[in-house]
This record gives sequence, structure tokens and C-alpha cells, in this order.
Amino acid sequence: MAKTNIELYEALKAPVGDEAARMIAEVVPAADDLATKADMTGARTDLSAEIAATRTDLSADIADLRAEMHREFSQMKGRMFASMVTLWLGVYGTLFTMIAFVVQGR
Repeated sequence: MAKTNIELYEALKAPVGDEAARMIAEVVPAADDLATKADMTGARTDLSAEIAATRTDLSADIADLRAEMHREFSQMKGRMFASMVTLWLGVYGTLFTMIAFVVQGR
């Protein structure tokens, strides 16, 4: 059974005094707006279910991201290898040409 502000004031008057009881009774919202233990238990259950669902979704998203990063890294390694091969072919070609000119120049 919900207490009204007057009943709250009467209950608080003895332990905290007249003035404090009046101030508390004015600030506390109407009893209809307060949550009960059952409300809090239900909210906790709902929140736990939402957290579990979010955790599952997040785990799936992380797994997808890891797979995508692995694919990208593999492609990047291939491109880097191709670039390095091309670079070193150019370096060796330049060295060969320079050696050929030096040998012919003698």
C-alpha cells in the first residue's frame, strides 16, 4: 500500500523532526511514480537479457571485423610483395646497365 505525502510526513516527524519531515515529504514524488522491488527485479532481468544480446552481437561483429582485417592484410602483403619485386628488378636492371656501360667504356 502506497503512502501519501501526509503519511510520509507523519512517519518521518519523530525520527528527523518537523522541518526535515516536511521538506522530505514535499520533495518525494507521489507514490505512484516510485518503483517497487518487483519493478526493479523485472528491470534487472530485462537489462540482463539486453546486455547478453548486445554481447552476442558485439562478439559477432568483432569476429567479422577480424576476418575482414585478415583479408585486407593478405591482399596488402600481396601488393607489397609485387611492389618490392618490381622495385628490385628496377634496381638490378639499373646496376646491370651501369656495369655494362663501364665495361664497354674500357
